[in-house]
Amino acid sequence: LQQLRYNSSVRNNRICTIRMGSSDYPSNRHLMRGYPCKRPRFKGPPCERIISQAVSNYMLDIFLRRDNLKISIIGLGSVGKAAELGLAEFHEVSGYDIDGRGNWQDVLSSELTFVCVNTDASEDSTLDMSNVIGVCSELSEDEYCGLVVVKSTLHPGTMDKINSKHPSLRLAYMPEFLREKDAVEWFADPDRIVISGGQEDMEIALSCFDWVPDSIPRLCMNHLEAELGKLAHNAYIATKVTFTCEIERIAKEFGVDPYPVMESVWTDRRVRNSAHLTPGLGGFDGKCVPKDTAALSSVDSDPNSILKILEERGSKEAVDLRNMNQITDE
Repeated sequence: LQQLRYNSSVRNNRICTIRMGSSDYPSNRHLMRGYPCKRPRFKGPPCERIISQAVSNYMLDIFLRRDNLKISIIGLGSVGKAAELGLAEFHEVSGYDIDGRGNWQDVLSSELTFVCVNTDASEDSTLDMSNVIGVCSELSEDEYCGLVVVKSTLHPGTMDKINSKHPSLRLAYMPEFLREKDAVEWFADPDRIVISGGQEDMEIALSCFDWVPDSIPRLCMNHLEAELGKLAHNAYIATKVTFTCEIERIAKEFGVDPYPVMESVWTDRRVRNSAHLTPGLGGFDGKCVPKDTAALSSVDSDPNSILKILEERGSKEAVDLRNMNQITDE
């Protein structure tokens, strides 16, 4: 406790502020963008509550300064395997999957576990949350006391529901933004880290990625914002692909090459990226973009929303069928 520096002001025996070590708390380097996660002021009698918080802060500071953590990964699909390989270079990591890989006791003895189980599409276009909810229920039943960081794509509102159902669990949400074929490389070289949860839990989760350069933004937000942000990201990919397919169709109707037409779009200084804007590649497909776009559309109450027509205009099946009909007509 001697490492703590107290800067206290007591007024009417009600307000007391504690500052640790330096005004530039170590975790501040993570918060490049998004909501600033500053330590709050604590109001109340400056006695047991203040001492308790001081000890809590001190233990958190020790935790964040450690060289490595004991981490487990639940679900060893493309995301889980990439996380296991990427984190193993810097931490003690063990993986677990219901297919028999790994040991559940290693999960329970870890300080932090990443939940990377799949969330497939349901018949009503929403995402099936049974795997995530099942894992969290089992962790709660086994009285897991570490931090649970969910990386699976979630239906909006899922984290709040899990928090309500299992209040004893410490939960954070850190959605992953990977391309399946480049999952390992993209995990090792992220372009942003999105995180939601309690302040201290976000700091601990972010400490797992201290090896990521400070120039990479750490975006702190609430659970619902992070859940929608993940779905919006994939729906944006679907939107770009759909737009490209429509421009390609129009260009062909005029008898011109669609490539230079779209090149004039992606060379704009505000774009400068041909990804998803290159004609001739067909509609959007894969494991994630179609289901996540449909999931976002399912929670959109506006029947005239652009999200409602992306599948029928830009999906691989729709574009292939349109092209086939065009060939038949010719």
